[in-house]
Amino acid sequence: LFQQAIQSLATHSIFEGRNMAVGERSMLSVFQQLEELGLPLLDAVRAGALQRLRTVLMTAMLAALGLLPMALSHDIGAETQRPLALVVIGGLVSATLLTLIVLPVLYATWFRSKAQTIKAS
Repeated sequence: LFQQAIQSLATHSIFEGRNMAVGERSMLSVFQQLEELGLPLLDAVRAGALQRLRTVLMTAMLAALGLLPMALSHDIGAETQRPLALVVIGGLVSATLLTLIVLPVLYATWFRSKAQTIKAS
């Protein structure tokens, strides 16, 4: 079922003419699409996070690697550039961890409790 849902999502995206460009689909919309295809909540969250993993990591790594020379510099002006680069790199790392770990956990927790509330009523 899990593999069929992933293949179905890819097929729908191709035949509807959607461009799978970076940033077109957020992680939350991927979770919702997989749930609409019939995956249970936790499987949809896991599959969606794995599907977006490469995009999120590559974006953050590209920006961090671009700032690395500035963070390691010892030239003139480095006393102002280095702290700025370190703060930005730290922000990229923390934002990446929040996106890949905290966001899926919060989504699963929030919508699991909502689903249980709807089923109870």
